[in-house]
Amino acid sequence: RAMIARLSYVYPFAAATRRLAVRAATEVAHSQCNIAPLRVEAIPSSSLALPRFRGREAATSGTDVGTATHLALQYLDVARPCDRSDLADQLSALVERRLLGLQQAQSVDCAAIEWFLSTPLGQRVRQNVDHLQREWPFHLAMLEDVEDPSTDPLDATMVRGQIDLMVPTEKGLMLIDYKTDRLVGIAITARTADYAPQLAIYRQAIAAILNVEVAEAWLVFLNVRQMVAV
Repeated sequence: RAMIARLSYVYPFAAATRRLAVRAATEVAHSQCNIAPLRVEAIPSSSLALPRFRGREAATSGTDVGTATHLALQYLDVARPCDRSDLADQLSALVERRLLGLQQAQSVDCAAIEWFLSTPLGQRVRQNVDHLQREWPFHLAMLEDVEDPSTDPLDATMVRGQIDLMVPTEKGLMLIDYKTDRLVGIAITARTADYAPQLAIYRQAIAAILNVEVAEAWLVFLNVRQMVAV
């Protein structure tokens, strides 16, 4: 009986052992809207591209384009004309300063950035160029609604993220999140719903850390030239 009791013992706090200490804000948002995580499957070695150190450039992925675009928007001087020619000059300067790689600069969609900065929303960004907060990192302790929820602050998960752009306005902060997704038609509505929990976390972080309310939040879909208020 003692042996059976030991072998059949169930730890009463097993669910708590699966609670993560740190999570990315995007991961938390995806779990809230039930987006399944990407599954990594075995890929035949013959289909893998050669690494860059072998002298051949690898194909630019969607993630690479997104990273390059966010870097460009982080460092671009939006007070300048920001037409196609000026953006090309600025990207070249960023490459020289080693803030962008050459292949990254080539993958940036200058036409999309020119479009955004010419919109009324983009003009508001340019008018506040001296007060912009770009790529603002944050860490926020959150009690998640997980398998074994807890109200103890010591059980909180440290959620970390990076906000693309915050613009001060008379009514409060304006939050802007850039997206480089290749979308068409009704997919924009669905994707907006997917990203809404992410922006909700951003709002919560700003209120908790800066003690400032977010007056408005925008998703800017650069590839399809659309902006959605969230």
